[in-house]
Amino acid sequence: MSSPIPAAVEVPVPPEDVELEAEERLALRARDQNIANLALTDIGKVKDYLEALRQGLEIMQGVAIKSTTPYDWTRYKDREGKVTCILRDQGATTIRKWLGISITGHRGHPTDLKEPGPKVSTERVKQADGKAEVVVTIVEMWADGFCARTGERVEGIYSAIRSDQKFRGRETPQDDKASIRTYLDTKVTRILSGLRKVPEDVLKGAGLETEKCYGGSGFGTSAERQAGAVAEEGVGEKAKALGEEVLRRVGGDVSAARQLLVEITSWTNKEGMLVKGYDSVSKLTKGFQVENAWKKLRAHKTFGDAAQRDSGPEDEPGAEG
Repeated sequence: MSSPIPAAVEVPVPPEDVELEAEERLALRARDQNIANLALTDIGKVKDYLEALRQGLEIMQGVAIKSTTPYDWTRYKDREGKVTCILRDQGATTIRKWLGISITGHRGHPTDLKEPGPKVSTERVKQADGKAEVVVTIVEMWADGFCARTGERVEGIYSAIRSDQKFRGRETPQDDKASIRTYLDTKVTRILSGLRKVPEDVLKGAGLETEKCYGGSGFGTSAERQAGAVAEEGVGEKAKALGEEVLRRVGGDVSAARQLLVEITSWTNKEGMLVKGYDSVSKLTKGFQVENAWKKLRAHKTFGDAAQRDSGPEDEPGAEG
């Protein structure tokens, strides 16, 4: 007798989210705990839940900020004097680890994931004179992001770089293409961490010495900031001393001090043409620049050493009686 055919065994189907990644489950849980669902239970629970969520986010952001250094931020000052700090790429790398931020789907198209990107295009742009044109290279990229701590997801975040917007370290289209992913990843990190424009006081409260942060707009001109970044060691103090002496010799007249500084820092190039000097000592980044300026100051016809010796107290500003 043949053995009976066994009855079909019904295999239980696991819950739909069992096969999802841990981050997906967190996102679904966050969805289930939305305000609408909470409001159906008890308004007091809604308040307690949202307050706990606020405190949790505040703690996470505080820990993330404390994991950075002042050199991970750039300070910006608006016309009203308010200072905000923007997270830089090296700081974003650190914060991603603390908050479990992952960035995927880097692509050169807003929706097509098959284009890994970046997208590179060109356009002709007229110069200020309205006649001449230059070809500008535009590098674009999109990406998605997810924060495992909060369950928040963002999609299709966009960033672009133009070759006519020059920054230090970016001089060629190849540099732009190499930089676009860094810029985009930093942007996604700022969004998911909630640290987009951070008030300076928040960083100070976390123990960061904000005066050591990089200086953005509102903290000197671009030329002055770049000059300070590449200055030779010790030149800053020597240049400051020069500036104080120039101001002293012109009797405290700031406008006259600027004019005199331009004179003593001007030089003649290889073609024999006079190149205009600097109106701020912060732009002096090399020792020889400061030394040459001192020589010209001492030999100056009006404010030089000889002129200073020849003038008595009655010739100095404020000595008229």
